[in-house]
Amino acid sequence: MLKANESVNDENGELRRKENKWFDAMGHDYIRKAFVRANKADPTAVLCLNEYGIEGKVENETAKFNGIKKLLIDLKEKGAPVHALCWQMHVDPTSFDAETFLARTTEIADLGFDNYITELDVKLPEKATAADYEAQKQTFKKIVETFLKVRRRQALTIWGLRDGSPHWLPKNHPLLFDEDYKKKSAYFGVQEALK
Repeated sequence: MLKANESVNDENGELRRKENKWFDAMGHDYIRKAFVRANKADPTAVLCLNEYGIEGKVENETAKFNGIKKLLIDLKEKGAPVHALCWQMHVDPTSFDAETFLARTTEIADLGFDNYITELDVKLPEKATAADYEAQKQTFKKIVETFLKVRRRQALTIWGLRDGSPHWLPKNHPLLFDEDYKKKSAYFGVQEALK
């Protein structure tokens, strides 16, 4: 899988230009050019747009999703070999809305693209309580249950193995295993959804 990563602005869904070396070097058509070249190098590679903050119904996420959808349509119309939208699902227990996510993945499937979740985590407060961990479990469970209903779904990837990693939200307990690699209730929430 080869990804064009985080290509649009958070505020309006337009192509990122500020401090974008690819845009500076190749122009506004850089993603299409990159996909054409990647496809030529490996015709079997899955090529996708990978983006965060597009699954929710708050105003900027709606604008950003519409920008990504427009970009996918434009790439397809120009003959770019793009196959999928990859959803970076960096959420918290209050931010995931299953109905909105399912509707948006359906729009993507209707356009002829696959859906992947590539970076799933559920952030908690630094001083998380038992209630927070239960909410995290239910959120992971709901996301997996919802993804199982998605048309043209391909794969779901958790964004890390254990809490406390210095590389991602080290104090926010976002993953399925704790700092000592012990299964958290979130792990069992995913298992319940898969059953």
